[in-house]
Amino acid sequence: MRVVAESPVPADVETSSPPPPAMSRIRLAPTLAWLAWLGLLLGLAGWGPPTIDLTRSRGLTLSPELTRQLGQLPGPVEVTIVAPSRPRTVAEQAFQIAAGRLRDLVERCQTHTPRLTLRWLDPEADVAARQLADEVPQLVVPGVVVRGPSGTESRAEVLQLGQLASLATGPQKTPLLDFLGEQALVGALDRKSTRLNSSHLVISYAVFCLKKK
Repeated sequence: MRVVAESPVPADVETSSPPPPAMSRIRLAPTLAWLAWLGLLLGLAGWGPPTIDLTRSRGLTLSPELTRQLGQLPGPVEVTIVAPSRPRTVAEQAFQIAAGRLRDLVERCQTHTPRLTLRWLDPEADVAARQLADEVPQLVVPGVVVRGPSGTESRAEVLQLGQLASLATGPQKTPLLDFLGEQALVGALDRKSTRLNSSHLVISYAVFCLKKK
């Protein structure tokens, strides 16, 4: 029977040993701190406001006039954008850009009130667009119709490209588009609210006269 003797380890050779527990805790500290900050940010994102406007021009913040009009809506209001999905002319392309900005604006308005709804119709593909054109003869495609829900007797406000945007030519003949949709929407809602309030006043007065008789 052969016995193999283990060679002794020289005294000058260092053997590897696991790091002491204190060193492991020091290395984990930055990782734990980073995870804690990440959890805090996610918590603020979940509990904070849906949108924080950090732009210099406050382009994501609704104007006080529009906020006031949204709070005074007497009933549901439907904003319908009627435009071809594939613009062919320069005017249709400009309207497509302005309509996209208007859609974003209405979506921000919907966080303030559920009474404002939005739909986008293609006159070449949607039957509802042709029905709307028959119901609102003053509509010129592309355009925007602001009125009460479909099927209700409500006079419509029509917005065209000139009311939604201002076109200009910048340096080197680059086209510039200044979005005016917020002012246009404020005016349309104000006229609609005024008209509805006047109608309610006339109806109330008529009912009062009938009761008096």
